[in-house]
Amino acid sequence: TDVMMMISLNKKLKTITMTSFFFFFWVDIEGYGTAKLNAAYWRDGPELLKDTIEKYYGVSIDRYVIVNFESFMTIVDTIGGITLDVRDDEAEGMKEPMAEQNDILGNKRGTDYLQSGGTALKLNGNQALAFARLRYVGNADYERTERQRRVITEIINESKKLSLIEINDLVQEIFPEIKLDITKSEMASLLLNCLDYMNY
Repeated sequence: TDVMMMISLNKKLKTITMTSFFFFFWVDIEGYGTAKLNAAYWRDGPELLKDTIEKYYGVSIDRYVIVNFESFMTIVDTIGGITLDVRDDEAEGMKEPMAEQNDILGNKRGTDYLQSGGTALKLNGNQALAFARLRYVGNADYERTERQRRVITEIINESKKLSLIEINDLVQEIFPEIKLDITKSEMASLLLNCLDYMNY
């Protein structure tokens, strides 16, 4: 639970709202006592995390999707990367999480490092993940969650360029790599309406 985010799809107002949750918030986790919010997931999975967020924030969460590092990178690479403005200090800070990711991927040391920041940079999955995970640059976790929302927004923007067939192919490719409690019929309905949702 490196990132915890609630995405609300409002069909009446035709809006999509992203809300980030800080993992370091101390909460009472039912049956386990007081701990950081993300501990709920590690204690008893997504249902306990969902229940804990609902209790503390007074929201109702209908479904969840769990995306790991590798499936996140696959999503970004499959849509052809995302375009972001990156500051010099962010480009430097991305090297630490990317070093860890390169170890996981078996990449050569220094793979995908940015030499400097810039405007409208095209980031691949490895770079986009490092940007989203970047923690110790700027206003700590507040700016970190802002970067995460920027990344998700750009994934949505890039997805708008895909046809319905391409979106279906993307879903079929990443479906085995993610955990979710959405039924096949719900997924089919989301796919049929996704082009409308992307205009929200």
